[in-house]
Amino acid sequence: MKKYETKTTIMKVLSSKLRIANYQRPLDEKRVSSIVKEFNPDLVNYIKCSMRTDGEMYIFDGQHTRAILEQRNGNNPVILECRVYEFVGLDDAERYEVEAILFAKQNGFSKPVHFSSKLRAEYLAGDEKAIAFYNASNSSGLEMDFTKGASRGRIVCIVEAYKAWETLGDKLYGDMLNIIVRTWNKQPESLHREIIGGMASFLKKHSNTYDPERLVKSLSKVSPVQIVRDGNLLPLSGTAKYAEQIVKIYNKNIKINKKLV
Repeated sequence: MKKYETKTTIMKVLSSKLRIANYQRPLDEKRVSSIVKEFNPDLVNYIKCSMRTDGEMYIFDGQHTRAILEQRNGNNPVILECRVYEFVGLDDAERYEVEAILFAKQNGFSKPVHFSSKLRAEYLAGDEKAIAFYNASNSSGLEMDFTKGASRGRIVCIVEAYKAWETLGDKLYGDMLNIIVRTWNKQPESLHREIIGGMASFLKKHSNTYDPERLVKSLSKVSPVQIVRDGNLLPLSGTAKYAEQIVKIYNKNIKINKKLV
């Protein structure tokens, strides 16, 4: 990112004039309605906006505040107090990147940015680490776009997947996804956090000693739902219980000297 100057101005702006960029998390309607019922004007802060070169203003912090104030005004536009940022020296594409980064890093009195929304904003802003995770997760014919909504071949456990990628690195993470796809043919249940986490723990410990073909063959005889159910019965915590169940399945009917420990 090239150097730029940040100018800020306090302005009163009609809410309907403000735009929402696609790095924003979806509006939480239930949260809006809940706050409206217990509204406290003393807790209302400035809406933070970015001024684009064409004069359009995009909210990067405060879309829920706007929705709350509009709902209190009969779902009509309302005059808002905004802190408007202008990133002088940048074109609109570059300003978009700065907005996305600021959105991803925001915290404080407002609802914390959900991890998947933070990653999506960083991805859209061109963050190398977020891009690498996105590319690795979309290998093996799977889909991951930082949003919710389970379906065949779609990774929705973003936090667990990111932990797995950070722990294993690109190659092992890709190997893990390939094994899952070959074993369960993209079943949604095979991409839940328990299976992703369990497989990551398994590979972290046994990556140099296990036989991938045996693992696929062994696991394909058991549903991911059963692995989770049986793993939950083990006296272990976290993903270790699912990794242990995977080891148990792998070791079934195998010579003692070839068993994983």
